[in-house]
Amino acid sequence: MPKVKNKGNEMKVKRKKKEDQRSILTKRLIKESFAKLLKDYPCDKISVSKLCEKAEINRGTFYLYYKDIYDLRYRMANDYLEDVKASIFTLLNKKNVTSTLADHEMILELLNYLYENKLFTSALLGNNFDKRLVDEISNIGKSIVLLIYPNVFKNKEPYEYDNFYLYVSSGSIALIIRRVRSNYKESIESLATTLERLISSTITYFK
Repeated sequence: MPKVKNKGNEMKVKRKKKEDQRSILTKRLIKESFAKLLKDYPCDKISVSKLCEKAEINRGTFYLYYKDIYDLRYRMANDYLEDVKASIFTLLNKKNVTSTLADHEMILELLNYLYENKLFTSALLGNNFDKRLVDEISNIGKSIVLLIYPNVFKNKEPYEYDNFYLYVSSGSIALIIRRVRSNYKESIESLATTLERLISSTITYFK
């Protein structure tokens, strides 16, 4: 006996997919509108009403997804962080990196990623930057250094890797933030070359 399709279930599945897609698009609209506002206002000066007006949605729609503006900022920063993390580890796996962070191609690809997502990069690393996010990105880099450097520069003390990364990361992040705040005036290639040279020169600390 042939199986009878449950059309009611099929309709439910299709409706759920449509709702999920609508939710994804709505949340992206909210995040993009918030990112645009963050370029001009600090987070505590952005009200739910102002955001809803920018996104052309009602307050009820906003509260379907977020508790308040700070919840939105926290989740947006987390999403951005996860994307940066995935980008970094994809680059590491692709290159099978066992050398140092002074790899021009890897630096260039990471900077290209930040530029391609410059709406969120500018919102989170610009004038109203999220310090927690900067610290988390720094921690990702530190975990890479602790993974790679002991195999490249052997017989060093843990504090030496820590000193190196603290010095390199603070300068590198500062240069990236300066580029973001200058509205990307410096070319990606130029910044990648600068970072590569600075990291390479600092590596002599291990020699």
